[in-house]
This record gives sequence, C-alpha cells and structure tokens, in this order.
Amino acid sequence: MISKKIEIPIYDQNLVVVFYSQDEFEELRNLLFSDYNINLEENNTLGAVYAKGDTGHIITWIDIDRENILAVISHESMHLAGKVFMLIGQEIDLQQSEIMAYLTGWMFQTILDILPKEKIKNRKIA
Repeated sequence: MISKKIEIPIYDQNLVVVFYSQDEFEELRNLLFSDYNINLEENNTLGAVYAKGDTGHIITWIDIDRENILAVISHESMHLAGKVFMLIGQEIDLQQSEIMAYLTGWMFQTILDILPKEKIKNRKIA
C-alpha cells in the first residue's frame, strides 16, 4: 500500500492519496478508520473520495491494480477538486470553470506522480 499526504497550495487543505491492492483492503480499512475515522464496510469501488472538513483532509483511495487506473485517477481528480471547493465555500461556476480545470489538473498530476511508473505503462485511458 502507498499512502502520501500533500498540502494543496492556496486552499489550506491536505490531499491524502492511498493506492492499495485488493489483498490490502483490510489494511486500508484500518488506516482510514484509525487515522480519519472513516468506516469502510466493503470494497466495491475503483476509487473513492472523502472530505474531512474538520481536519482539512481530503482523502482518496484507489485500487492500484485496475487496468483503467488513469481513467479512475482522472475521475477521482474531478471529485477531489469539487470537495476542495465545497470545503472552502466556493461555488462551482460552469460558465467560469477555469479555476476548477486547473485544480483538477493539479490533482491528476499530483496523484500520477505518486503512482509507481510501472503501474502506468501500457494502461488504458478508459
């Protein structure tokens, strides 16, 4: 399992990224519960996002062995950016979405930089 906490510039929030494999699900459950009081009942997702506004943490966990991991990271990056906006009280304006696009891109690149390079090679986008 790979877990990393990164400060999100400007927004005074922290991004926690956890990559796990299916055989590490119990370890993931224990980490999320002990560190962030998140109770996972079962693992039926490719990835997920959870915001802990009281601690300033936005947490995502992604199954590292998914064939379409780049699509999953892209998908979760959009949710992560939305959670940042929610926590800071910023409305998402689809007519003026440049800030959202930049933050989504930053999320994607930041998560991609944590992913081991051998997990990226020969992966499908969608």
